[in-house]
Amino acid sequence: MNRLLARARTLLARVPRSAVRATGALLAVATAAFVVVEVVDQWDGLVDAVTAAEPWWLVASFAAFALAEAGYALVWPATLGRAGHPVPPGLGGATFLVTQTAKFVPGSVWQHVGRVGTSPRLGVPKRVTAGALLVEVGASVAAALFLAGLLGTAGPLLVDDVGPVVRSLEVVAGAAALLIVPLLASRAGARVAGGPLLSSGGLAAVVGLHVAVWAGYGSAAALLSVGLDGPFLPTVGAFCLSWVAGLVVVGAPAGLGVREAVMAAALTPVAGADVALAVTIGSRALWTAVQLLGAGLGLGYLARRGGPTAGEPVAAARPEATGTADPPSVPC
Repeated sequence: MNRLLARARTLLARVPRSAVRATGALLAVATAAFVVVEVVDQWDGLVDAVTAAEPWWLVASFAAFALAEAGYALVWPATLGRAGHPVPPGLGGATFLVTQTAKFVPGSVWQHVGRVGTSPRLGVPKRVTAGALLVEVGASVAAALFLAGLLGTAGPLLVDDVGPVVRSLEVVAGAAALLIVPLLASRAGARVAGGPLLSSGGLAAVVGLHVAVWAGYGSAAALLSVGLDGPFLPTVGAFCLSWVAGLVVVGAPAGLGVREAVMAAALTPVAGADVALAVTIGSRALWTAVQLLGAGLGLGYLARRGGPTAGEPVAAARPEATGTADPPSVPC
């Protein structure tokens, strides 16, 4: 495992900038194509949500999704800052929003590839970005599982009769995930980065921010659920659990299909099949609309700001934070 991580660090350091630019261009084209496909696929769901839900609940859900997305975008530069590589929040957040659209490309990893590719323009070594991404994914999974466990989402999917014992096990499992998953992700991230990324306090802060973000996403879906005569808290848990399920199935673009199946199954016992399906499809469509809007705003921000060139780091990183920076690329 250590040799595999060392090999990953070496490969990240040796990728020439010309290859990064070419890959970025191809990824941008593929992203644009799959975004069009996603919009077409989600259009009917968005129309159905708009026509079926109470207008004010729909507006509230959209606004909550937007706030959660903005929060998620700002957690990224906050994570880099705690790793010793301060990035302006606006620049880091805009980069997050733009690269996040690559999640619609099958594989579920291309948004991360995009952020690694753009990291030199933020003044952050590629392997530090890759390590921080492992922390981000781990913190997101931990936060989502914690909320799902706290709200008792998984129990009804596994057993017919959810008693106190099952509920207690769910809460314990969620709390264990909140403690263990980020720690494992942080250790793996440090190995990829070539040195320590976050202190214990920094990791705890990052995890706490992700809990707030996923509570926001779940609440956004829950507001739509209320507008469709569905429940609030069960929807929060169902949304979080379904996101984790979609992440596990890496071949589906943005977890498409997998998340809907899990969320509908989790909501059906408490909301009925019709409402569960409407909330599932509607929340997916609203979230997609928010992500595309965020990408557009991010592109506009980066265009107005101009952004740093590859040779102009935004801020000097603290060498002691990671113990190392990217070595020079090996000529091809």
